[in-house]
Amino acid sequence: PPAAALAPGPDRRKRHTRALAWESERLGRRLQRQLSDPLAAVTRKLPPWCAALAVGARELLPLAARERYFLTHALGAPRLVQRLAAEESSSVGVGPAAPGRQSRLGALRRERVSVPRGSLLGASERLLKQHAKSGALLEVTFAGESGSGNGVTAEFYSALALALQERAANAELHMWVGDAEADDGQGPHLNPGAGLFPAPIDPSAPTPTALLARFAFVGRLMGKALLDGYTLPLPLSSHALALAAHGRLGDEPAPAPIAAGGAEGGAPVPPAAAKALLAVYGHKGRTLLELAAFSRTRALLLAEGEAAQAEALRLPDGSKVEDYCLVFADAQSGVQLVPGGRELLVDAANATDYVQRMLDLLLHAGIARQMEACRAGLAEVIGQHAPRCMSAVELGALLCGAREVEWDETSLLQHLVPTHGFTRSSAPYRHLVAALLEMDQPERRAFVQFTTGCPHLPPTGLAALNPMLSVSLKHCPDGAESELPSASTCFHVLKMPAYTSKEALSERLGYAIANSKGLIDMS
Repeated sequence: PPAAALAPGPDRRKRHTRALAWESERLGRRLQRQLSDPLAAVTRKLPPWCAALAVGARELLPLAARERYFLTHALGAPRLVQRLAAEESSSVGVGPAAPGRQSRLGALRRERVSVPRGSLLGASERLLKQHAKSGALLEVTFAGESGSGNGVTAEFYSALALALQERAANAELHMWVGDAEADDGQGPHLNPGAGLFPAPIDPSAPTPTALLARFAFVGRLMGKALLDGYTLPLPLSSHALALAAHGRLGDEPAPAPIAAGGAEGGAPVPPAAAKALLAVYGHKGRTLLELAAFSRTRALLLAEGEAAQAEALRLPDGSKVEDYCLVFADAQSGVQLVPGGRELLVDAANATDYVQRMLDLLLHAGIARQMEACRAGLAEVIGQHAPRCMSAVELGALLCGAREVEWDETSLLQHLVPTHGFTRSSAPYRHLVAALLEMDQPERRAFVQFTTGCPHLPPTGLAALNPMLSVSLKHCPDGAESELPSASTCFHVLKMPAYTSKEALSERLGYAIANSKGLIDMS
């Protein structure tokens, strides 16, 4: 290939565009054929070119091929054999109607465990620490409740995702950055627009055992969800996922560590770090980038002997550095950047040192121990090699699903299947489709949670649900209007009375969803 296509350029977006142009379906098919060999896949005795392409040049391969490579390295032998057997059955038209053959080839051991909702985080942390290296399929029930199966286990992952976002828990343990401008500050759960990102801690402070144990738990939880095929609706930022999977902020090669107090003017902020600052920290991130640009310009002017111009230099809003009244301490975490930093004001002369120390705290040393713990927890379950073939955005889609629930009339008519008393021409079925189209995003996520146990759909939407989402007639001896709809989350079935109007359906369905928290229907 031309040298210009492979040479690293200054603009990441141009490199990304060139990478997309080089994506090869032929290479993807060749890799998938290699991974379809059961003996090679299970023993992982693959030719060196497989790793060279999937990890070292992943932009050349389509996503489907890299997902297959990821699963080959993440899944244990029983899961791989089961998957290959299922693919072989489908290829000859047998499909799911041959469970006996699949069972003989790759039966998965299941472990059923019970966790209390009242102490979900603590109990789950202990549970996954014990089961991280187990090859068994984890099936979860809630103590004191009768429900079990895939739907309840999906609810377990959803409940844990919510528990990890609770503002009260975050105020106690300080896991996530929680007061950036992207977070609306409303409700009991953190809601940052850019996703969750680890809050910095003092790099010189003693090891925070409880905090690191919680981040290791998050890594194990991510790995177990990926391993068992469940969606974990935890809105992690792509920057946090990149750190957990690859050990760096972006897909670029890892930048050199920031040396506080380095050369006058400082090096430009790496693009991945700049994106993370803006996305996670909002106004604070913009201020740091403005200070970094100011420091570089001032250093250049001084190097050229333009002392007067350097003295007259101002920030973009016309202010002096001193007007910001910044000190050598992080206001959010309370960490001092230098001894006595709360009393040391930031001025034009020391702004470079301040910016470098803040970047080190927010994006490097201040979060290193947390992300190392998370990365180690993830590696306990799926190993270190598997995530390297996927970008952070791709891994996030595979792990967390689609945060935005998108559907239109065509997709609903195609993938919402009427059964057991309903047809596509049934008036109640058409009322349901119309009601679903009118729902906003929170209502759509609540409906998906009600019917599947998880508020996020897979990356490709309703089409990827297995089993497919269906609606069946709920018989009501006392009349449809007197009954509420229910759902079987294990089978993705909405059981709905034959309501006579869209308005009645919307009202009863909304009431059932709002009052179903923590309840699993086994009927």
